[in-house]
Amino acid sequence: FNKDFYGVGLLNTTISDAYLSNAGVKGMESSPIATLGCARAFATTDFRKDLPKINVPALIIHGDKDKTVPIKVTAEQSVKLIPGARLLVYEGEPHGLWFTQKVRLTEDIAAFAG
Repeated sequence: FNKDFYGVGLLNTTISDAYLSNAGVKGMESSPIATLGCARAFATTDFRKDLPKINVPALIIHGDKDKTVPIKVTAEQSVKLIPGARLLVYEGEPHGLWFTQKVRLTEDIAAFAG
């Protein structure tokens, strides 16, 4: 799971084995009941009726190689439903782009907020 989450593959090794191991340990330390409840909530909660009610500037940042939360059914749909929302796609990036693209992400959020 962690390799997909961070986009680790044969040609992409931006995440160290130590970091991946630590992330795996953190996952194993979490409560199984809470983890299943969280997964169930993510899988079954439909926010589509709420999205048009968002009335503040919204920036959606999503990696197009996200295997955890596919862009087509999430970010691309959300940007259509949130008035005036902007979608910024990070090409080749996974779900864990907050780690793989720290500097770019920080700069993009600062520019949006600026």
